[in-house]
Amino acid sequence: MERNLLCLGLVEGWYGWQSELDRRGCMNGAPVNSPSPRRRVLLVDDSGVVRAAVGAALREAGYEVDDAEDGARAQSLLQTGSYDVVITDLQMPGVDGFGVLEGVKRRDPTGEVVVFTGTYADDSESIIRALRLGASDFLVKTACGPQQVVWSAERAVERSMP
Repeated sequence: MERNLLCLGLVEGWYGWQSELDRRGCMNGAPVNSPSPRRRVLLVDDSGVVRAAVGAALREAGYEVDDAEDGARAQSLLQTGSYDVVITDLQMPGVDGFGVLEGVKRRDPTGEVVVFTGTYADDSESIIRALRLGASDFLVKTACGPQQVVWSAERAVERSMP
C-alpha cells in the first residue's frame, strides 16, 4: 500500500521524487496491483517521471497503458493501435501536444484527448485552443496529481461509450 500511495500522490512535486519512484519500482512501467486492463490509454509526455507516475496510477485503475516520449512517437502508435483515451502534454520536442490532439481528431472526431500540461497553465489562449480542437479536459500538472488524471480518463471513457 505504501508503494501505491507514493506512486499516486504528489509528494514533492513531479520532479522532486524521481529517485524515490525509481527506488520503489514505479519507473519500470510495471503494473502496481493492477486488475485486468479494461481500456487502452496512450500517455504522451517528454518527462519519464510524469509517464511513470501517471502510468502507474492508470494501471492501478485497470487501464492498459502505452506511452510515448514525444508527439512523433505518439503519432506512430496511433497509426498502429486504437486507444480509448489519449493523455498528452502540450510542450514537447518535435510534434507538440496540439499536433497529437489534431491527429487524434483527424482520425476519429469522437476520440477522447485529455491535455495534461504545466507549461501552458496560465495561457488562456492555449487552453481555449485545446478545447476548441476537441480536448476532453485540460489539466494543470502543478494543480493536480496522477489520481486526477485517472478521474479525467474515466470521464472521457464514459463519454465515449454508447
